[in-house]
Amino acid sequence: MQWRLVVTLIVLIVVVLFSLTNAATVEINYLFGSSKISLALVIILSALLGAIFSALAGLGRQLRFRRSVNEKDRKIRELESRLEESGTGSQETN
Repeated sequence: MQWRLVVTLIVLIVVVLFSLTNAATVEINYLFGSSKISLALVIILSALLGAIFSALAGLGRQLRFRRSVNEKDRKIRELESRLEESGTGSQETN
């Protein structure tokens, strides 16, 4: 897990340094108008939104994985209880 923290910090430093070297004001056009904003702010907000969307996508995958593990655990418990009920669970095979 520590390598993820190190990589995250490195990426964060690179994004901040890159955005600070590009501090010019740019015009952003929206559907309903436009505004002038610092390019550094645009870069940082874009990186932040990308990180949030990536985390949400990873969370969805993690939830699906957890649900699959829970279903398999439930199936294992069911099969173990059937095995114990049939009386073959306590016998060893040689």
